[in-house]
Amino acid sequence: MAGRIGHVGFIQFFELTSRCACPDGCKVGPVLPTLPDDGIIITVGISGGSVLLIVAFVLVVVYLIGGAIFMQQRRQATGVDLIPNRELWASLPGLIKDGFHFVVSGVRSRCGGYEQHK
Repeated sequence: MAGRIGHVGFIQFFELTSRCACPDGCKVGPVLPTLPDDGIIITVGISGGSVLLIVAFVLVVVYLIGGAIFMQQRRQATGVDLIPNRELWASLPGLIKDGFHFVVSGVRSRCGGYEQHK
């Protein structure tokens, strides 16, 4: 299996060739990867963004489970009161809406010029 990565102007291309792509091409098993002609080494693995998402997901799960255990053991909470910082999460959609309106109104007010808002 060999591959090439490159670009022509703004067009990116990726080419992967393998005899296993043909019908009955890999009856004896896959061929080990070789270096492409242009010397670019293709590595397969997990990207930095994937690692960040996995870490964020694990932290959220630990936060929710740990917070629920804390609320149950220390505060004797039950039901929806087990959610850590429940008031914050309940008010978050409204806060996002207010922030969006603040940003949009700031952009719109700048379009009219400085003199209008003295």
